[in-house]
Amino acid sequence: MGSFDDKVELKNASYKHAASLMQSTADFGLMTDHPVILAHHLRDSLKYFLIQGMSSADAISLITHKNAAILGVDDCLGAIEVGKLASLIVWDKDVFHLGAFPLLVMAEGNIIRDRR
Repeated sequence: MGSFDDKVELKNASYKHAASLMQSTADFGLMTDHPVILAHHLRDSLKYFLIQGMSSADAISLITHKNAAILGVDDCLGAIEVGKLASLIVWDKDVFHLGAFPLLVMAEGNIIRDRR
């Protein structure tokens, strides 16, 4: 939804399609085709669902728990729970704030960036 106009498969893309997905019974998550659309654009892409009335928690779930469940790895990824691999980002303020900055990044239990 936040891609370049020259991507043929997205010629009919619209932010309004987020509402159609939300109203459907489809199981869906959100991903990028990195390196064409960079992974850090995922957070920005969630705005289309927020615009259509999705809660912040449900929007974050589209790039975390929902994807893990769709891939069948939600037993070890996708949520912050005891026994799961910690893959998460700790932000200095609300993740959807324009000036939010990542303070800590963990990937499968290992700290890979620490700016605390």
